Amino acid sequence: MRTLIPHSRIVGTHDDFTRAKLNELMHQALDMSREKPCCLELFDGTQQRFLFFRERQIYAAGLVRDGQFSESTIREFILASGAMNFPQLNWYELNNKVLHSLLILFQKKPALRVLTSLVDLDELLDGIEAEGKSCIVSASRENFMAMLRYEKGAVTALCHEESLITPREGTFQHWIDNYGLYP
Repeated sequence: MRTLIPHSRIVGTHDDFTRAKLNELMHQALDMSREKPCCLELFDGTQQRFLFFRERQIYAAGLVRDGQFSESTIREFILASGAMNFPQLNWYELNNKVLHSLLILFQKKPALRVLTSLVDLDELLDGIEAEGKSCIVSASRENFMAMLRYEKGAVTALCHEESLITPREGTFQHWIDNYGLYP
């Protein structure tokens, strides 16, 4: 199962690629990141690896395996690219808010992390709004993930998606395209 990440647009998709093609795309991503952050995703059916670019530098890497986000290194991304079985490569344009929100998920360094089904989500969100806090709230269940970004108690971005093979209304891209949540 593949986890889709929020993005501004898809720059490209490559089913068959070589190490030379990966090298070429990494150089193109570095150039693109001068203006807008971006990331490369490698997916082979068992794992997803992400390489993030910002301000003309390779910024960070991440891994999704069995639906779990975890930190990875740039070196691990490059080494794994040669060991994956027929991976698909996707290239996404991001913006700074999405980039930093994703890095929090991958690095698992939130100020508070609650792992229980007994949280009253409405009460938690009401508290964030009432106290005027700035934070990212992420909630997931099986193959569904929702992410809200609060700035001074107001929701500035909302994304939710079921990890499906076929995109549908309500996907991250739908929210971006139709509601302009990531200007």
